[in-house]
Amino acid sequence: MTVADLKVGQYGIISGFSTPEIETVMLEIGFSLHQRLEVSQIAPFKGPIAVNLGSSVLTLRQDEAQGILLKEEVFR
Repeated sequence: MTVADLKVGQYGIISGFSTPEIETVMLEIGFSLHQRLEVSQIAPFKGPIAVNLGSSVLTLRQDEAQGILLKEEVFR
């Protein structure tokens, strides 16, 4: 499961990244393993996804969201 699979209001726990390149970029902008994130908005037509990460709101492209792996449990 990835961030791209979540709906608005759902949250998950980061369990890993799909590639070393995605991992490097995500760690640089503040994502880390075992961190909780919540989807706050999704733009139409496969547009960007806004996520709450701690006290910050970050926007991800679809390919970035697909590269963030989550634990199987999804919370609402």
